[in-house]
Formats: sequence, C-alpha cells, structure tokens
Amino acid sequence: MRYLLRERFLGACFGGVIGAQLSTQEQFLRDKMRPNQFSWLEINQEITNQIPLHCDQSLSWEDLNFNSGKKITSSELALAIFPIILYYHDNLHQLEFLLHQSAQYWQIPWSNLDGILWWSTAISLVLREKLDPEDLWQQLTITSEIFITSFGNNLVNLQILFERGLSITEVTAELSLVVTPDNLPFLLSLYCFYQTPENFTLAMKQAMNVKHQTAALLDLTGFLSGAYNSITGLPVNWEKFCHNGDDYQKIRHLGRKIFALWSGVYVPGNNVNIPAIVATPRTLQNRSHLTIISQTEYESN
Repeated sequence: MRYLLRERFLGACFGGVIGAQLSTQEQFLRDKMRPNQFSWLEINQEITNQIPLHCDQSLSWEDLNFNSGKKITSSELALAIFPIILYYHDNLHQLEFLLHQSAQYWQIPWSNLDGILWWSTAISLVLREKLDPEDLWQQLTITSEIFITSFGNNLVNLQILFERGLSITEVTAELSLVVTPDNLPFLLSLYCFYQTPENFTLAMKQAMNVKHQTAALLDLTGFLSGAYNSITGLPVNWEKFCHNGDDYQKIRHLGRKIFALWSGVYVPGNNVNIPAIVATPRTLQNRSHLTIISQTEYESN
C-alpha cells in the first residue's frame, strides 16, 4: 500500500519511540528498575540539526552533546543516527560512508556494521515504495550488493529458519550461534517485521517474546514496522506511550523536520516557512500550458 512519504517518516519516528517505551517497561517488569538508556529523542533532535546535507560533508560527533562515557553498540549507533538513515534513504552510498565514519569515531568494528546496513536497506526499500515483504530477503541481497559485506549468508539462514516455521525463541537460539551479538538485534527485527509486515502490533509483540532481548530490538522493530505501516497504520491506543509531557509534539515535529530537510524546503537555522507541495513522481500531473522542469526530466528517464 502506498503512503505519503511524510506519513512514513512520522510512522518510523513514532514506531521507534513506542518501541523504546515498551522496552523500558519490559525491563522494569523483569528487573524492577529502569535501565540506564540514552534520551534518543534529544539525540535525534541534535543530529537532525547537523545532518550533512551534501555528499562532501561529514557528521561531526565532537559538536554533539552525546558523551555516553562508554563505547556504544551498532544498535545504539543506529538509534542515534536514525534521522540520517531517513534523510539518506535514497543514497545508500553516502549512508554507508557516514556509518563507517561514525564507526571509526566510536571504535566499532566494521564487521558489526553488517546488521545496520541490511536494516537500513530495508527501510530504504520501504520509503522508496520498492519493498515486497514476500521477497524481502532477495530484495535485500540484490539492493545491498553495493556494500562491502559478507552478511548475505546470514539472510539466507534467516529465510530458511522462517520457512521451517520456527518460533521466535528457536530462531533467536539458532541465530545466536552464527551471528555476533551486535548484529543479532537487526536480524531479529527483520524477522519480526517479515512475519507480520501489515500488523505493527503483532510485530512488536513478536519482538517482546524474545527472551533476554536487548532494549534496541523493540526500538529497531518499531522503526521498521512504523515506516512500513506509516503513522496511519499505528494502533491509536499505543500512541499513549508518546504522550509524556510534550513528547508527542516533539516527535511529530522531528519527523516533519527530517522530511522537510530531505525535500529541500527547510534548512537548519532558517525559520522562514516555505509553502510547497511535495509528492512522489507522477503523482502531480503537469498541465499542457506549463513547462515544469522536474517533470520533464523525470519523463525523459
């Protein structure tokens, strides 16, 4: 089903926050204490203001108020730079460059970036209206050939596990034998989404059934399923997780701001509202008495 790209951006942002809230509650119920998590919303807001808008620019972590005091995992990196993943969803080469740059800064082995690259590729396919859930693994394999990665065998393993009809617990146990802990949450989030792509609630419940899950699994599943189902496909009663103070408005503003940056109608630091209509190609039909360069170029390709 086709949704407006802005609605998918919002769905991803709200889905990720719902996942974060659920993971916090799950951890609280198990351990009787709240985990020491980063404030992803604040970090995402900071990074959105410093997204490298051109391919010759880099992300300056030194300028961000993000000092965790420890090394971060590739899952935490994905949650931190999610605005960049959205912004560069149609430029995977630049996204890979920024991921490698960030991994070097945080001393994350490149082998631990495999999962985030596959997960980002799935989000890219969703946002470009290219994803067919039934052919997810084949599409990921073909699209991600631009990456220097040896992760393909793991996707084949995951597809085989799904075809065997194993439970999420059994899949987790088998994947844990062949996948590094850093890459495991990404594969499990893909698996949870793959089982019920049209149902955000079931995908999240599937992720909640993973024993000894990392907090990032629910976040990652929420981002991916939220992007696919868009803001209109999220359960209304689950939006209560985003109504802490003014968080709801902050999340909505974040999603709209990232979309405005991507569409070129907003520049950080420019408070001028620019009226514009943005749509996917061929949605707005040209008129016979008007010459619109963008449509002419698109039709010639």
